[in-house]
Amino acid sequence: MKQKQTWLYNQRPIPTKRMTLTPMSADELGELIERETDAHMKQAYTEMRDGVLQNPDQALWYTAWRMTLKETGEMLGDLCFHSAPADKTVEIGYGVLEMHRGKGYATEAIRALIDWAFTQTNVYFVRAITDAGNGASEHILEKLKFKKLPLDPAAANLEEGQTLWELEKPASMWMAIFMCIGMGSGGAIGSASDNYSMGMVLGMSIGLAIGSALDAQDRAQRKRAQDSK
Repeated sequence: MKQKQTWLYNQRPIPTKRMTLTPMSADELGELIERETDAHMKQAYTEMRDGVLQNPDQALWYTAWRMTLKETGEMLGDLCFHSAPADKTVEIGYGVLEMHRGKGYATEAIRALIDWAFTQTNVYFVRAITDAGNGASEHILEKLKFKKLPLDPAAANLEEGQTLWELEKPASMWMAIFMCIGMGSGGAIGSASDNYSMGMVLGMSIGLAIGSALDAQDRAQRKRAQDSK
């Protein structure tokens, strides 16, 4: 009998075209802390490990996600969220080892992790902070359709020269999805009942009803998220 695969934090690693994104355990973060020589990064990994240990049910929002090449397993860097969602918003951070920069790995990994975040029911906005002079990071965020937020740095708790960026979750496409499903189902019903027109009307009506309800739910949740910011 085949044994069921188990994953850390019950989260399957996220595949991209060239990489695999895997959340790290508290022990793995501890190993990074021991090896890290940069004081700033050592502090960052320590905060991640503390977040994982203090919030085990929400560890995915506190830990680092390892970026590794699919073909070789070589580590390219890591990325993380800074904490669990608050006001429907999370902040993302990322870093690629110097030898692997300029190859699009950061863009590919960030896009995949953002897509994952937006599948979670309590996330409608992803934010990121760039330091002054970090044009490479700004280019990545612009490529991913982030927008600069025109906020007073002091009010946003930013350090001098830092910029706050934000990406909003795309609007729901439930209507289009269920209309397509309804057309397919309606065609099958029509063929089986020898009444194609009736089957199409029935299928599209069901698709319209379900899609409309889910789109309305998404709009209501989005409005609440906007109002809470």
